[in-house]
Amino acid sequence: MKLIITVNHINHAFAVYDTESEVVELIPYVHALEDQLSYKVDKPPMHPYGITTDDKHIYIVSHRKVGQFDKCTFEFKGLHPIQTDINTHQLVFFHGELITANTQQHALSIYSCGHTTLFDVCDADQHENSLAVYNDHLYVSIRYLSKNADFICWIKVYDRYFNLVDQYNTIMRKQHNIHVDDTH
Repeated sequence: MKLIITVNHINHAFAVYDTESEVVELIPYVHALEDQLSYKVDKPPMHPYGITTDDKHIYIVSHRKVGQFDKCTFEFKGLHPIQTDINTHQLVFFHGELITANTQQHALSIYSCGHTTLFDVCDADQHENSLAVYNDHLYVSIRYLSKNADFICWIKVYDRYFNLVDQYNTIMRKQHNIHVDDTH
């Protein structure tokens, strides 16, 4: 099994960890993923964060750009034709649509058939950090923006038509990522 990991390292786009051989392969820096507006959020020009895949590609989001990499060779294949927002955190495929968590918009972006739709999931003093797809539902991790806030964060769950079907209040102060696991 191979784990694809984005890292905050100035010289690499991402890392591939082979769990059997315990070897780490570092995928080189990709200048095409640089975003000159990164100074607005005090981040480096290339800031790989979210990861998703399909049958052929690994997709890595860096600010407003989504890079496509060959799933077998890890070779950079170019930019995905969509453009997200500065400091985009996560992306997933959900029922054939690419969904991104755009923290600057306080909304999800839904990319389908060449069009972008913003979908509000939180208030202006909150943002969505992470997305997960599980059992035909989209899970969205939401937290308050204030670094000093002791507010409870939550997970919102949407069906394929983006109807809110459930919501879980969590005890996490600054939750950041989400993965759904029902094996326990």
